[in-house]
Amino acid sequence: MQLRIATAARRNGVTALVLVSAAGSSAASPFFYSRMKGLLERDVVALGFERTRILRPGFLDGDRAEKRSGERLALRLLRPIAPVLPYVARPISAEVVARAAVQSAFGRAAGVIRYEAAEIFRNGA
Repeated sequence: MQLRIATAARRNGVTALVLVSAAGSSAASPFFYSRMKGLLERDVVALGFERTRILRPGFLDGDRAEKRSGERLALRLLRPIAPVLPYVARPISAEVVARAAVQSAFGRAAGVIRYEAAEIFRNGA
């Protein structure tokens, strides 16, 4: 769905796109989720927006409509030790990611800019 929306936006003259992807995304990853996100990034970049911003957060922390028991367990284990974890492994609230996405949208630099977890924490604070 993200690629379809990006394609329609580009076709209709939108010049900038902010995509929330995931830490570790790679089109060559042996892991399905990371590979899917990496392929999405590749395809979105190929659309040729004047400005493309890609955010790569780690575990998203927040309320979800669907039940993800594995993710819920991981978050329960990671939250208490988050301050000592590298940024990529720290749970990050959806609100922080949203603020970072909005902030990145206002940058005027042309081209593709990827924001890794540490930058998302800083920019969304």
